[in-house]
Amino acid sequence: VPVRSSPGVEAAVAALRGEGFAIWAAETTSRSVSYAALRAADAGGAPRKLAIVLGNELVGVRVGAMDAADAVVKLPTFGVKNSLNVATAAAILTYDVLRQWGSCDDDEGLDPNPNP
Repeated sequence: VPVRSSPGVEAAVAALRGEGFAIWAAETTSRSVSYAALRAADAGGAPRKLAIVLGNELVGVRVGAMDAADAVVKLPTFGVKNSLNVATAAAILTYDVLRQWGSCDDDEGLDPNPNP
């Protein structure tokens, strides 16, 4: 995975947008939509270039980054807590994007009976 640095998240979002990426910010707000409602692939099923902005566990995603994003996505939570830790959120979102791209086909290469 290529790594780059940026003077701030807003600058990183602008640079990625300039390269044709769609930007999702993962945060629970009144304007968030369920991650399951968004498509990480185009109408033909081809993968879209996508960047996901994740905040830290104390204050989340900065308002400027949410304002710059194409969508603010939320993950469902139940009970008193309204968020997941950032590693869990990243894993869920990454898996779903890969699933939509067709990179996680069920049972591909898996032996259904590993212990005959």
